[in-house]
Amino acid sequence: MFEIGVGCWTMQSTYMSPRPFGEIYREALHHARLAEALNLDSIDFGEHHHGYDGYLPASMAVAAGVLASTNRISVGLGVLLLPLHGAARVAEMTSAISSFAPDRLRVVLGLGWRKIEYAASGIDRTKRGLLMDEYALALFDGDLSKKVRGAELWFGGGAPAMLARAARFGASFCHTFAPVDVLRERIESWRSQLGPVRPGQPQPRSTFTIDVWIDNNPERCEWVRQRMREPWRFYVEMDSLPPEITGDATGVESTVDMLNSYSVVGSPRQVIEQLSAYAKITDGAVFRIWFDGLETALVDECMILLAREVAPALRRLA
Repeated sequence: MFEIGVGCWTMQSTYMSPRPFGEIYREALHHARLAEALNLDSIDFGEHHHGYDGYLPASMAVAAGVLASTNRISVGLGVLLLPLHGAARVAEMTSAISSFAPDRLRVVLGLGWRKIEYAASGIDRTKRGLLMDEYALALFDGDLSKKVRGAELWFGGGAPAMLARAARFGASFCHTFAPVDVLRERIESWRSQLGPVRPGQPQPRSTFTIDVWIDNNPERCEWVRQRMREPWRFYVEMDSLPPEITGDATGVESTVDMLNSYSVVGSPRQVIEQLSAYAKITDGAVFRIWFDGLETALVDECMILLAREVAPALRRLA
């Protein structure tokens, strides 16, 4: 079945929309319970460190809280920056969470790119690929692998090297936003290189993330589309994004324009039409519908339209 998750809750309180953090975290629990009630498959959380706006730095802790407050829905962490955590820490946290919520945690391992995150951790950023391989080997094939068997370990990103790494470990992959032809080519490459599945891990699956807003109000759709630009502007101005995300774009506004062009915004029918091709080439999707500055009730409405109108149609197409 085509899996459908919602994301990407990052708990930001920005200068454009400052809010108490307690309110933001309670709102995330509300949305997790709503997603479960609507029979969506997962709710996903991001991770960054040293952001002025409190961008979620401890996603494992949030996953534990959400899983303890729900009964069925899975929690996806995408991406967890493995080189900054280390294999032992990830294994221990995963084991603890899986003890009370087995088979409901998906940890999407990624590299990250921000210089400040590596500098603040005292880790040589140029060696993050080597650390990724070392820690992944410990989690998939080493003694630590027994601790993570109650959770799914994926890889995530958009670089061909990450796809190859996931294939080498026989692991699932969550791809960043990309045009459908690019995504098709990369997923086919990953599938063609897949190695054996490690004990305790499920059969490999592919998903992708994409910014989506579903609304029958055209004026509100346009307002949200413009609001979607702000997280991208934040990323671009904060630190240089990797080329697998920015492509050939240069300059802040042109890069934001390019990244925002991937967004899918419109009525349920329009969204289904735009995503139909994606549903035929992957095993699922994480629709990013949470953006800083959107009222809780608006996100609720979008999630309800996704679950009741868009999700059934995409599952039929898949």
